[in-house]
Amino acid sequence: LPYITIAEQQAELLRVRAENKYKISVSVLPPELRVALAHPAAFASFACAYKAGHIVLREDTAGASQWSYLDTGEFLTFGPEPTLAQAAAYYASYVSSPPRSFDMVGEGGKFTKLAQWLKKRDLTDDDTLTLIAIDVYED
Repeated sequence: LPYITIAEQQAELLRVRAENKYKISVSVLPPELRVALAHPAAFASFACAYKAGHIVLREDTAGASQWSYLDTGEFLTFGPEPTLAQAAAYYASYVSSPPRSFDMVGEGGKFTKLAQWLKKRDLTDDDTLTLIAIDVYED
């Protein structure tokens, strides 16, 4: 039960931080993202990795786009509808000794969905909520 409490507390703190930053109501974070946030050091590493372009979409052997950790080539998602929240949860749970800094790869992570949401202020999907978390995360 303590693990669930930590995850929920971290998620709620981040959601409130996002509401304060963006001045708009932010919906409940997806379960996968809440799991990732329960591992603060690992999520901080994931956020840095994404911003630096180390978390990318690439095709798996079946030709489906999946989130991948560029440094190891390991896929972070599986299945027909991968989300960035799923990638964050997998990274936070399975990457041992997550690094705190990353060299920039290309232009870094893409925040297009977040920019679109900020303009339209419409409903969010799991990827947008994860981008919000990456943007406002402080450890």
